[in-house]
Amino acid sequence: MQTVGLFVRGGELSIGNTTHPHKDEAKIILHGNESDGSFVFDDSIRIGTKFIVNINKVSMVGTTRKKYLTRLHKAAHKGSKEIFVEPSLDFVKGDRLGIAPTSFDEFAKD
Repeated sequence: MQTVGLFVRGGELSIGNTTHPHKDEAKIILHGNESDGSFVFDDSIRIGTKFIVNINKVSMVGTTRKKYLTRLHKAAHKGSKEIFVEPSLDFVKGDRLGIAPTSFDEFAKD
């Protein structure tokens, strides 16, 4: 099924719960193009071409991760092929990593 929008109004959207967390990947893919025209709730609320609107209850519970946050143990420079972090992090295949800068110097070379 393809959709441009998901509107949870009178029911619920649940993916897993606290006693039975969802163990696999869950994806909600919204299809649409910028040129398709906006969805309109009323004359004053236009919400674009792809949307999730929740008026009732949306709940997504997955498997609890034990350790997923750390600091770099060595500097990571632009173009580096490796990063060094503490061992025993709870990463799994498919995870995407984000590295936040510790400098606000807009002219930094690395």
